[in-house]
Amino acid sequence: MADIRNSFNSGSTRQYYPTYQIRFSPEERNKLETWANGRPIAAYIKDVLFVEERKPQRSTGMILQDHKLFAKALGVLGQSRLSSNINQMAKAVHTGTLMVDEDTEQAIIKAMQAVIWQREMFIRAMGLKPDQGDSQ
Repeated sequence: MADIRNSFNSGSTRQYYPTYQIRFSPEERNKLETWANGRPIAAYIKDVLFVEERKPQRSTGMILQDHKLFAKALGVLGQSRLSSNINQMAKAVHTGTLMVDEDTEQAIIKAMQAVIWQREMFIRAMGLKPDQGDSQ
């Protein structure tokens, strides 16, 4: 069996480096997660240890501040059929078949409020403050 594995892997040029394990107390782990600010902890530790060798990293944009709030807003967005409903209304407007009655008007207002709520949740999750004039 060893012969089969060795012959199968003999063409591999991948080099494996030794790994190291460090045990952290829950308090130490929490500190590391806070300091890493959403980055993988291993990457953060390597950056701290080898700061003189650090390569400039490409900016990924905003750092997420509230992961739970972001997950909640994303979950609501995923469960809603908001984009589909708005798309159907847009098609009806373009074809001239949208009948605007009280129910349609309420549906549009409800969709608008949902979009505003989701936008505010994503903005807050990024640690920003929503514009005061944007909320309705």
